[in-house]
Amino acid sequence: MPQALIIGAAAGLASGALFVAPLVGPLSGLLVVNYFAQLPLLLAGLGLGALAGVVAAGGGLLVVVATTGIAGLVQFLIVYAVPATIVVRQSLLRHEHPDGTVAWYPAGHVLAILTGYGAVTFLAVMMLVDHPGGLEGLVRQMLHQGLTEIVGPALDQSRFSPDDLTRAAAFWATLFPGLVLMSWLTMVAVNAALAQAILSRAGRALRPSPRYSELELPRYLLVPLVVSGLLWAVGGGGVAFAGKTLTIAFTTPYFFLGLAAVHALSRGWTGRALVLFVFYLLLLFLIGWHSIAAVAVLGLVEQWTGFRRRMAAAADNEEER
Repeated sequence: MPQALIIGAAAGLASGALFVAPLVGPLSGLLVVNYFAQLPLLLAGLGLGALAGVVAAGGGLLVVVATTGIAGLVQFLIVYAVPATIVVRQSLLRHEHPDGTVAWYPAGHVLAILTGYGAVTFLAVMMLVDHPGGLEGLVRQMLHQGLTEIVGPALDQSRFSPDDLTRAAAFWATLFPGLVLMSWLTMVAVNAALAQAILSRAGRALRPSPRYSELELPRYLLVPLVVSGLLWAVGGGGVAFAGKTLTIAFTTPYFFLGLAAVHALSRGWTGRALVLFVFYLLLLFLIGWHSIAAVAVLGLVEQWTGFRRRMAAAADNEEER
């Protein structure tokens, strides 16, 4: 067996082990371990090729199914293996121009495909869930149960009532799937960027690292965002629930584009590193709908005005003078 496939298989075993580790270890490591379970798959694929990435995904699936059964296998396949395979395949696509220059598949287009994959997966789950209230009812029930277990024992000594818990569960049930999609997209993006950075530093990356401050999204991505927003605004019941979830999902790429715009705007500023540090610190601790929406709106403005390119052109003109 070629060395690349052996390394790919080992990466898959490592990924599967990271995925199942919280099931046999302390729950305190759940978020950290699961968050980076995809990293070995991306390291194998982006460093050794698409076939090694597929072998890695297969190795991970074997570990998971042997440890957790079909339920864990489905989760690992949908949340980790398939997205990693998509990232690797698309990221390694290249086109050589007649003059010898090479154009690699844009990172923003990979992000758009992942968003579409997440949206389709959500709709499939929504259709498959067999519950009196549909997926929204199931999420509401699960949130209510969780809140009751956390707050319930202290209800007599707290300012919360059972009705408050019911209302809180109903409110968050409409947001929870969208937030899950947003956090999942962020997880894949972080792992992909980290894998590419590690491979580039080691001199093993198969493609040049994209400049994330120059991230660009395909124009067509606005269409599902507008459609989902309309469904949320004018629909009712399950239609509005789906529209709200998909609106949050399709807003996420523009949030990333907004971050890229912030980096472009701050280029050339005195103390730029400190400014960006403070910006991300505020974003981290003041994270909420207002801050996310503000950055996403900046991304939308950049998408349709292209102010980053104009700023870069103006800077080049100044240098020529």
